[in-house]
Amino acid sequence: MLEERSVMLVKEETEYGVDPTPNSADNAILAIGAKIKEVVEPAERLGQTKSLSRFASQLGSIYCELTFQVEVRGSGTEGVAPRLGDLLEACGMSEGAVVGSSVSYKPTSASIKSVTIYLYKDGRRYIVTGARGSFKLLAPANKVATIEFTMKGLYDAPTDTSLPSTVTYESTTPPVCKNQTLSLDSVTTLKVQSSEIDLAAEVGPRISKIASTGIGAIEITSRKPILTINPESVSIATLDLRSKLLATTVAYSEIIGSADGNKITISVPKANYADIEYADREGVMVENIKCECARNSDAGDDEIEIKFE
Repeated sequence: MLEERSVMLVKEETEYGVDPTPNSADNAILAIGAKIKEVVEPAERLGQTKSLSRFASQLGSIYCELTFQVEVRGSGTEGVAPRLGDLLEACGMSEGAVVGSSVSYKPTSASIKSVTIYLYKDGRRYIVTGARGSFKLLAPANKVATIEFTMKGLYDAPTDTSLPSTVTYESTTPPVCKNQTLSLDSVTTLKVQSSEIDLAAEVGPRISKIASTGIGAIEITSRKPILTINPESVSIATLDLRSKLLATTVAYSEIIGSADGNKITISVPKANYADIEYADREGVMVENIKCECARNSDAGDDEIEIKFE
């Protein structure tokens, strides 16, 4: 079985854990480096006898964990959600669409959606229902931005199933991270090699005695998002980092791409400098900055926005 012969289909569930049957024409995701593993908790038998030999354990609980990356690209049509939108929603993001204009994603703390994922691996098919997770958005200079997903879902035994005969992916080409508009604390001239937003959501199984696998659901219980950025050092008059360290929040934003339907704006309205370290990049002094993504309003659920326009 060849690792590269792999197909992923993802579809939002209308009822938690119920397979909505994604298809290869509408729900194919161009995944990078997709990996799956079964997370098993054994039910040990600890009886004592005259021998130190152990008894064979039984299967306790089991669920699945998937890791993969997806290119950051729009649907190509303003106001139409990209396919990766279902995955963002399953990571605790809410979707808001403006017809003919944009689709935006912000965190939510209630009614978090879930997805079913079909992963084909060269003749074997895994079906993972009730999947939720977390992500990191990676945007390195002169590369295509990607989102690295870590998803957890309910286990079902894999089957020998052929790859779909035809697979249709989104036709848009992902923009490269260059010629960007980028702003940190209203400074738009910073030379940045990479930026990253880690949603850092806490995701775990809910144990259930009545579930056949011992797991009733996968739940997102908290998040502590972090923005990381590494600009070249500039004068304090231009960007005063340390006087605002855990004292004053600043705004951050960047725009990737420019084509209609394929422009991505990433915003952190209140970035809170939490850690600053000096570093060297080919002989030039840089500053590795980690920021808490803090709530923008008393109500919250607005610390990050990813908008496709």
